[in-house]
Amino acid sequence: MSLRELFMILLLVVLLVLLGFYPQPILDTSHSAIGNIQQWFVNSVTTTRP
Repeated sequence: MSLRELFMILLLVVLLVLLGFYPQPILDTSHSAIGNIQQWFVNSVTTTRP
């Protein structure tokens, strides 16, 4: 394993740990997109039910 590969793996581990402890910034960023997906799903379920 080269130094470059080791650096990338360590960087990913650090980012995953930070995301585990502080997920709110990512959740805030994706809130509107997830809301749109939920709305599309609700609309598709209500239009396909008899």
